[in-house]
Amino acid sequence: MKKFLIIVLLLSFCIFAQDDNSENTRKKVAATHLYHMHMPNFWPYFDVNSYDSIPNGERIQYKLDGDIILWKEAGKKLPFTPHDDLRTYYAHDAKQNGYTNRPPNKIRENNSRWPMSGAQLTFSGSLMTNVENLAALNIHFWPNWAGNFRDVYYNTKTQNGFRALDFVYFTYHHSMGPLIGPEYFEKELRMHEHISGASFFMGQGYKASKGFFPTELGFSERLIPTLRKLGIEWSFVSNVHLSRALADYPNVDLTHTNNLISPPNKAYMTNTSGQGKWHIEPIFNQNREVTNKYPFSALPHWAKYVDPASGKEDKIIVVPANQAASWQEGFMQVGPELADNVVANAGSTNRQCIFVTAKDGDNSSGYGSGQDGYNNSTRIYSGGSIEPMTVQEYLRKNPVPQDDVVRVEDGSWIDTGDSPGDQNWYHWQLPPGRWQHPQKKGSEPFTADLETGYHFQMRFYALLQAYLNYAITAEQIQVDFNNGAPLRIDQITNPIKGNANFAELGWYFLSSSLDSGFAYYGENVDDTMKPIVGMENSLHFTKKFVEEHKDKDKTGPTMWWVQRWPTNPGGLNRDKSTGWVKRTFNNHFAIYTYAYDVAGIDKVTLKIRVDNDGVNPIGDNANEVYDPNSVPSVNANAVGSWVEYDMTRRKLPPNGMPRDKNYNDKYYNPLPASICGELYYTYLEDYENCLIDYYIEAVDSRGNVKRSEIQHVWIGNRQGINPFVTPVDRIKITQATTNPKSGQTGEKVTFNVTAQLEQDNEGHPHEKVLRLYFERATAKSHVAHWWFRETSNGPAIAPDAAYLHPEFKHKVGSDGKSIDSEMKYDADKDKYYVEIGPFTKEQRPKYIGHMLGAPLWTEQAETKIHYSVNAKDIVVEIDFSAIGEGKQKMELTSMKDNEYFFVLQKTIKGNSGNYSFPITARVGSDVTKKSYSFKYEIE
Repeated sequence: MKKFLIIVLLLSFCIFAQDDNSENTRKKVAATHLYHMHMPNFWPYFDVNSYDSIPNGERIQYKLDGDIILWKEAGKKLPFTPHDDLRTYYAHDAKQNGYTNRPPNKIRENNSRWPMSGAQLTFSGSLMTNVENLAALNIHFWPNWAGNFRDVYYNTKTQNGFRALDFVYFTYHHSMGPLIGPEYFEKELRMHEHISGASFFMGQGYKASKGFFPTELGFSERLIPTLRKLGIEWSFVSNVHLSRALADYPNVDLTHTNNLISPPNKAYMTNTSGQGKWHIEPIFNQNREVTNKYPFSALPHWAKYVDPASGKEDKIIVVPANQAASWQEGFMQVGPELADNVVANAGSTNRQCIFVTAKDGDNSSGYGSGQDGYNNSTRIYSGGSIEPMTVQEYLRKNPVPQDDVVRVEDGSWIDTGDSPGDQNWYHWQLPPGRWQHPQKKGSEPFTADLETGYHFQMRFYALLQAYLNYAITAEQIQVDFNNGAPLRIDQITNPIKGNANFAELGWYFLSSSLDSGFAYYGENVDDTMKPIVGMENSLHFTKKFVEEHKDKDKTGPTMWWVQRWPTNPGGLNRDKSTGWVKRTFNNHFAIYTYAYDVAGIDKVTLKIRVDNDGVNPIGDNANEVYDPNSVPSVNANAVGSWVEYDMTRRKLPPNGMPRDKNYNDKYYNPLPASICGELYYTYLEDYENCLIDYYIEAVDSRGNVKRSEIQHVWIGNRQGINPFVTPVDRIKITQATTNPKSGQTGEKVTFNVTAQLEQDNEGHPHEKVLRLYFERATAKSHVAHWWFRETSNGPAIAPDAAYLHPEFKHKVGSDGKSIDSEMKYDADKDKYYVEIGPFTKEQRPKYIGHMLGAPLWTEQAETKIHYSVNAKDIVVEIDFSAIGEGKQKMELTSMKDNEYFFVLQKTIKGNSGNYSFPITARVGSDVTKKSYSFKYEIE
């Protein structure tokens, strides 16, 4: 979504008589709009050092956009003012008329002609306060700028008494609920509700809506408990994410032109509908398409979220917005023909259809923001098959059947270019990775890399976990001090010195940090720094308070929404995280998160279980709960037992990797962050052709526990390439047992380990001659140009003379490190080749770089050399430091295929307690990267 939008949603309701679908009895199509308004707090600056000198009773206030305009015009420079030309932004016709007159005038006009008509509208809290600030400073706006909105809000009603203007819930700062966590999300909604009743906006008579519009139309079932907590009954969603959750979704092979988004994962393709047809719908002027099935994706449904601890269900109605039509209406004059695909299939259901469009309205560069864009509503309403009707009117008339419960795939609306409805939100976040990675697999511009990857979008969410944990911990301590009384939303929205406590101040500043637009436009001069303004101001208050009362900390670690990469293990992937290159990966994948705790994190554990039949039915919640045996009415036999995996911890620098110093100095260091969450990840390769559930449990140093939501993934087969530039362990430990499992001090214990060695068959086998063929060589006079490397794509190393095959002529290249070899012709293959080796020499290169030399200088490539491993080269050691001893080597007793069995007998002496003895296995320079250990109890 573009950052500053008015989104207009059209709901078209195609009603047909249940007993007769003839043209004569077809009812009219209903339509309604939602106008979405927003501008960020571009630079919410506050001098925290001034706090003590502010008199009690005065407002604590960061700078709003009008203040920033005056600051910039007074010559203030970064980091105190943003690069944005805010005076020009707000001067545009789309802003001045969009924020004062166009929506209310159009609602009033349409309602006078069609008494059930009206519109839904979102006005972000940051926009409300910015416009009021501009009006107070006499910049583009005027006192009582919202008066026209108020007049329609209070005085224009629909036929059945609903407000013709429905101010639906929205996040105060345009933050994306699925990416910020439930605590942050709830604060944003409550702040928005509170500011909507401000005297300068709707006033004391304001009543919260029953509806919700998610930022960027980005919905997740994870939002449902918070929405229901606030009494919200329905939410708009993208119709694409309903269709993609259908079992018969057709574009799983990416043959359609919307191929910059990975296919849906089979774990979530559980919706069914035997009615209607599939339609490929072009996205106007984008060379992209979406695939929707109607009437299914033009009907409201129930969606649910199951609490994984208790099994409690929360349900909400999801109202689909039509993505293709939404985009088109923002660019051109349209009429009721926009709903043709829905109308064509509406007769296949006895329910009333919904047709939703979304268009830009306050976008300075869009057609939809002008008056004629608003007039589209009148043109559509004037169609012979149209009957305008608000969402509340529709739901009154057409209750959604209670048994119509569906899955909604995560994801946003159609975005331009790189992320058209991505289920992973890859326009706003990406896995750890690097652009133009030195070890990239091909031509892809972005490569995922958990060990060394770093970029500004992953940084946002790693940073957030640290600042968020301080805010949540401060809140928990303050609420405990208040005997359970919650923080006051008025003091979080409009804090007053001497009244607002430090926890409330922490939330006030933190909530300004993650407007989704700060990640939308890339680095964009200072968007990488804008979140830091609020984060650091929040930390100023929460850190001091938490550290003064750290003995009261009962808050577990803060974890980001658990991530998986790639989207489809053992299947087809193509999205921004693959550099938009289509890849069929094998079954290897990683699960990761960012986590932080003010007291330090003691342990992070990944838990996985296998589903017994490969399907997670919407009607049974066994896959959704931690312990199915503790929840009535679920089939506990549907899933297996949890298996635990340790997670590797990577400490992330808050302001970039040292290798990127110039970048860091430009985008991070002018306004640096002081704390950062850490990355926790686990590589997995043991699962194939199965459905698994997974979640992460984190424990801090005080024993406080946090468990994530449960997620699901279907894992395909082992065909395809390994997705990681850093491979999983070549040597790993598959079993570690003790006999006995516990005993008295001084008892002899037998330790058994099974190690497995992955013999890498992708490279050239050791002890053989390497033959390199060249496709474009056409004459014997061409030479093969080659050299050795120690690392992939690393610097050239000169081959020893022993590798120069005696049947070929060779000479040293001009760089002194490469070899030019004459080639021979293979008549069977009709190709020229050179031979190198055999590889039995003292020099043991790991890679060979090679290309067709003069005169073409082409076909540059790299070949990996595989060296066979002897069993005697494998070393397994146990670390007995926990009982005051060092490492001891285990004895190899037997082997079978690629499995090796080791034993150690040892007398264990120590105090009573549970002990962990780490295990490592190595062969040459390859060492187990995962954490393995024996668990033993001294009684």
